Amino acid sequence: MTQLTDDWYLIETAPDAFLEPVSLANKNLNWLPACVPGTVAQSLSIAGAWSLDDKFDFDSQDYWYKTEFSINDAEQRRTAILSLDGLATLCEVWVNGQNVLESDNMFLSHQVDISDVMQAENTLYLCFRSLKQALSQRRPRPRWKTKLVDQQQLRWFRTALIGRIPGWMPPVAPVGPWRAISLGESLIPKNISINTALQGRAGVVEFSCELQHVNGMQMAATLSVGSVAVELDVEAAAGGSRVVGNVLIRDIERWQPHTHGVPRLYPVTLEIKTAAKAISHELAPVGFKTVNVDRSDNGFAVHVNDEKIFCRGACWTINDVVSLVGDYQSLEQTLLLMKSAGANMIRIGGTMIYEQDDFYRLCDQLGIMVWQDFMFANMDYPVEDEGFNSSIRKEVCQHLSRLQKHVCVTIYCGNSEIEQQAAMLGMPVDAWSNDFFKFQLAKLCEEHHPGIPYIPSAPSGGDFPFHTDTGVSHYYGVGAYKRAMNEVRQHDVKFTSECLGFSNVPVASTRNNIMGKQIPVAHHPKWKERVPRDSGTGWDFEDIRDHYLEACFAINPLQLRSHDNEKYLALSEIVSGEMMSQVYAEWRSQHSHCAGALVWFLKDFWAGAGWGIIDSHGLPKAAYYYLKRSWQAINICITNESLNGLHVHVTNETREDFTGALEIKLLNEFSIVMVSQRIELSIASGAVDLIKLDQALGVFHDATYTYRFGRPQHFVVAARLEDDAAGEMNTAFYFPNRSLPRAEDSANLAATMSECDDGSYVLELTCEKFLYALNIDMPGFIPDENYFHLMPGTSKRIKTHRYNGALSRVKGYISAINMSEDVKIKVSSG
Repeated sequence: MTQLTDDWYLIETAPDAFLEPVSLANKNLNWLPACVPGTVAQSLSIAGAWSLDDKFDFDSQDYWYKTEFSINDAEQRRTAILSLDGLATLCEVWVNGQNVLESDNMFLSHQVDISDVMQAENTLYLCFRSLKQALSQRRPRPRWKTKLVDQQQLRWFRTALIGRIPGWMPPVAPVGPWRAISLGESLIPKNISINTALQGRAGVVEFSCELQHVNGMQMAATLSVGSVAVELDVEAAAGGSRVVGNVLIRDIERWQPHTHGVPRLYPVTLEIKTAAKAISHELAPVGFKTVNVDRSDNGFAVHVNDEKIFCRGACWTINDVVSLVGDYQSLEQTLLLMKSAGANMIRIGGTMIYEQDDFYRLCDQLGIMVWQDFMFANMDYPVEDEGFNSSIRKEVCQHLSRLQKHVCVTIYCGNSEIEQQAAMLGMPVDAWSNDFFKFQLAKLCEEHHPGIPYIPSAPSGGDFPFHTDTGVSHYYGVGAYKRAMNEVRQHDVKFTSECLGFSNVPVASTRNNIMGKQIPVAHHPKWKERVPRDSGTGWDFEDIRDHYLEACFAINPLQLRSHDNEKYLALSEIVSGEMMSQVYAEWRSQHSHCAGALVWFLKDFWAGAGWGIIDSHGLPKAAYYYLKRSWQAINICITNESLNGLHVHVTNETREDFTGALEIKLLNEFSIVMVSQRIELSIASGAVDLIKLDQALGVFHDATYTYRFGRPQHFVVAARLEDDAAGEMNTAFYFPNRSLPRAEDSANLAATMSECDDGSYVLELTCEKFLYALNIDMPGFIPDENYFHLMPGTSKRIKTHRYNGALSRVKGYISAINMSEDVKIKVSSG
């Protein structure tokens, strides 16, 4: 396969200014170097002609790309196939002055026989026509309108909504050859199909592919999966051969989500032998698993290999909003952060794109399940139009054939919020969905990727799609709807494929990046344009965060922001994490019916206080660390049972039984331990243990401060889970009062850093007072833990890692919400 990546050039023109390549000749046009694969925005950014701060409508213009390539081999010219894996969106392809393809679906790949027009020296042009002009044409009206996008006629065009949703992301609409362009070569496999299935303890790999070559070539093909090799059948086909066959592997180890076991993969190699040569192709590794969904009791519980999984994680956005791809290192870093946090599922929503192959390969390797939406959201798509239906069926089949290879794919979903949108606008029940999403798409999934559960829309399942107590919901009770924590159990969420959307404040370095040399202030227009909002509302998600800041800390956010902006930003950093961790504590408790929850946005599109728990530079926000403590396989959480006291819930999802201890301490406002109790624990694999605190302490202490007999005697309830072998596993805290901890100067905090053999560093912390939301600020480093509470008289060791190979000098400071002075980190010379 010859990748056509070099010597591309790009020009921007008015719509229809040039109708064919010959009209570009002898014109004084300013051709710029172009990235292929890539987008117009990416190329202009590299050329210094555009940035995210610029307001530009990429849909308003035509764009021409051109390159030249040579094929000196006459035989190769006679069998030339041009592969174009993604063209956004209205594209004409011209080879040597001949129009060989017109595409109107960004999500389709194309293979074009160009043998009739090939020469030794060739010119390839791509013309991307103005989508804005195409949208201006009159078409039938939709049954309902959505505020998600400004242009309702987008429903007729198969293009990404990224860059076209006001209030969510920068206005950088994807235009251009965003996926690879290549020339097919002889004996390179294409249209590869790999399906895996289980037969008892054995695994079966069903394989097929096509090989392009001259007629009459004799060959043999062998497929190796793990240590098993099988000779395949080679059948004559148009333009070459079709290779098919099955491989049986006995006593396989099943792939597991990393929270519940080992994500076992088997390497796959295809070997082709002809009389002249032998060629070996390393294909993506495969895994084996079963998936089913238990919908009993109005629920939605995912079972992998017959084991119920509490699914937690987040909704994927994109690795890089400008190029739609980004670099591999950033992609890997983000997914490694997700795994480290204890997340085991990621959702690709219908407002995004079908992801690159590297994304799914990494999820395979890391043991992260993928909830895959098809790229439909909110709109009344013309699925009954013959041409549109043909295009989307082809799109679906292509992506199913690609995704069937990846064991990480666990759920298919027809669309995002179409049923909800129609229902909330008062449409009758029969208008909420249609034959395509209910039946056609379900059938295609079963044909191309059997065994993977399918649902027609998210949310869906209840009397109304948005009801939270049945099926799959999108939960913004705590969040946009400003509901109180004590309502969460009443909402009775069964599974939420998106939830807990907050405007999460990024770390200080990113805040400073947004504002340049100005002090970051939340009311500045530059800050506000990057705060997410829903179109048509009189509020944004910073207002939602402020609501919970007051509810959580009993502080007026407007007054605080006006008089102490630094303290406002510090509390704003942590409040969304506080609320998320409290909700997850409820959902992971023994009282809950919830079987899964995916936070809305893993990563921000651009630098700002976006929905992401990781910022656009790949740095974890405070909310990330709060969730990390809530997502662990061995987990501890505390729920407030009001007059019945506090309940401590300990979960063990690992394969091993847990033996250890639970240590409970009650501290007063001066960080003095008033009560201490140690409880020995033994928790079976897959079990949840419930400890009633009043019973465990043996003496009434009004831990929730519900009875209120006099002034409160303690300020914090601390629960520490300790493993007999590994030491501290996790901690959980409960604060009976909404007031912040007593202010300290430096709390005699000592912070010492020492280097490890692998180039990472270990930070050791000791203090004499209770510290609330301790923050480690080390430019160029990411700590394993951060924004945690530190108990007095304890020592804590935290590993830190250089971020993406940063060469920063080791330096930093420690701060805490109740510590008035930052403490400098000392680097040990030993």
